[in-house]
Amino acid sequence: HRLRGRGEDAFDEQYRVVWPDGTVRWLHAMGSVTERDAGGEPRLANGVVMDITPLKEEQARRELLVREVDHRAKNVLAVVQAVLKLTVAEDPKEFSKVVEGRVAALAHAHTLLARDRWAGAGVRALLDEELAPFLAGGADGRGGRVVLEGPEVALSPWAVQPFAMALYELATNAAKYGALSPGGTELAVSWRLEG
Repeated sequence: HRLRGRGEDAFDEQYRVVWPDGTVRWLHAMGSVTERDAGGEPRLANGVVMDITPLKEEQARRELLVREVDHRAKNVLAVVQAVLKLTVAEDPKEFSKVVEGRVAALAHAHTLLARDRWAGAGVRALLDEELAPFLAGGADGRGGRVVLEGPEVALSPWAVQPFAMALYELATNAAKYGALSPGGTELAVSWRLEG
């Protein structure tokens, strides 16, 4: 890219090079040709060459994040549409309550993903979010009426949302008809890694 107003010999270029160790680096060169040989080829130049690899990497991360957020937003809206279509309730208040709970489960998943820069989320973090009303009394997983036991397991970004929805539905059923209902006792949730 020629610099405007500085003549034909000015340059301002960004380009990639392969370093001797095999890594790819981005460089930014700016300056001007000060001397040419008899054939008109540049012989000397004054200027500066800067390694802008970290800047380019950050730029790429931002662009990836923007694409990911755009994709996630579209995905969430599609899921909300499906929730609206598939939710069956006898009266408008019940319909509203069910939809609100399901959208809240999506919001919890979205919050966890955003907090970890869309790298995924842990199983324990999702359980803590979806079972929060029943976990009162202890951060160790033994408060209230729920016991959580298992190792740290990270879910991929693509698995977080469906997993959160499944947890919400299971918790809702347990609160209505099972261990978390008024006549119920305690709910134990455990997980493990195999292989």
